[in-house]
Amino acid sequence: MTTRIRVAVETPQHTGLGAPLDYESEQTLSAGTFVRVPLGRREVPGLVWPGELDAVAPAELRSVLQAMSSLPPLGASWCELVECLLHEPSIVRFLKKYRIDPDHIGVIGGSAGGHLTAMVALTSPADGLDPKEPWGDVSCRVQAAIPLYGVHDFVLMSKGGEDPELLKQGSPVTWATKDDPPVLIFHGTKDTTVPLVQSERLAEALKAAGIEHELVVVDGAPHSFHLEPKQQDLRPKVLGFLDKHLKPKP
Repeated sequence: MTTRIRVAVETPQHTGLGAPLDYESEQTLSAGTFVRVPLGRREVPGLVWPGELDAVAPAELRSVLQAMSSLPPLGASWCELVECLLHEPSIVRFLKKYRIDPDHIGVIGGSAGGHLTAMVALTSPADGLDPKEPWGDVSCRVQAAIPLYGVHDFVLMSKGGEDPELLKQGSPVTWATKDDPPVLIFHGTKDTTVPLVQSERLAEALKAAGIEHELVVVDGAPHSFHLEPKQQDLRPKVLGFLDKHLKPKP
């Protein structure tokens, strides 16, 4: 007998968890269990998702390939973490709630995650954008940020017809103030999805606000590259930045 479950999977373009998908399993798998599942022509890791299933199942369900028996089912606190991943910037609150040093937290993300990274770094409770729950008494502030190839000024991307105030509110460049943390920005010159001008615009806003920052332009890099693109090894730059701003002083 098979049962229907929902699984949050790694998406092909990014290493983050995507929206949960329906699968079938011959085993009873508890929420928080790691599995391997088919996604297109690939096999990807996923996480059995908590919550109610839709009343109507898809016409065809693909089967879970393997429960990751080498890992125990994840605890409730890890499930809270996964929930937070879909509701930035609550993830920062999660880390602080579970006694991660609140004064030494950095964020990094690419593409849409690059936008979120910049938003978390440049907004403050006074801006009114922090979610009220969960853990509304905990600050979402961080001490360092590394946005990669993100959209930072929606006004520049607008084709007309959108609410200009919403475009500004969703743009990190709107919120840059001198008390914001240092920012290390990466963008490729061959990015045809998010133009380089977006990161240049962010660098301009940070400079105007007096925020420590650096824009690293990766010659020939397309959209969605990792920290070891063929053009340049970015790891020394990233690790040096994080050491400088997050490593506790002796």
